[in-house]
Amino acid sequence: MGDLFTHRQLAALNVFSDLVQEAIVRVRENALTAGWEDDVGLDQGGAGAIAYAQAVGVYLACAISRLADYGCSLATWRPKDNAMRSGMPKQALQMSWDFAEGSAFAQSSSGFVECADVVAKVLETALSGYVKGEAFQCSAATHGSFGVLGNVVVSTDPPYYDNIGYADLSDFLYVWLRRCLRPIFSGLYATLAVPKAEELVAIPYRHGGKEKAEAFFLDGMGRQSSLWLCVLIQHFQ
Repeated sequence: MGDLFTHRQLAALNVFSDLVQEAIVRVRENALTAGWEDDVGLDQGGAGAIAYAQAVGVYLACAISRLADYGCSLATWRPKDNAMRSGMPKQALQMSWDFAEGSAFAQSSSGFVECADVVAKVLETALSGYVKGEAFQCSAATHGSFGVLGNVVVSTDPPYYDNIGYADLSDFLYVWLRRCLRPIFSGLYATLAVPKAEELVAIPYRHGGKEKAEAFFLDGMGRQSSLWLCVLIQHFQ
């Protein structure tokens, strides 16, 4: 992944990522000064000063993810709009004959302030109709997930055979999120890269050839379809 960034871009991203922890410390101190109680962290369901500060750190990490997307050697220029184009405009890290390098300190799509503003706008929109939610990880292909998934009935986004390797693509942003958020979510970012062994995708180099990759995919799809059929039957009985 390091080859997808210039030395200047890597230096900037490393500095911004390291500053996230400093920002968390300052936000926590300010919250304590304002009278917040010091509770446990986000990973333990906290709602006090430290959890609040860590939440701000999560949003800053999202801004750094956007900064990496616009601040890589795959980002190009849109002459029509006189603006930067992100390095991942679709589900691929695509080749480009040349690239545009903006400044992380500029007032543009490649600048950190603009990246943070975009995240803030998303939060403002999302929280305008705030309803408490819960996020978790589980496999849709195992019996153990039934109790967690509850009344989920329809899956609308099946695996893509060999078309899109989401785990590989996720590494592009995972490395920066891990650098920012591992102190907060140590379990979530325990591995150096995104785990790939269980991803239901027919990629030959992971399974020792095309035929084995196809067999892995079809077997997984068959098990997943059977399990979800059981869920549907149980739901409508």
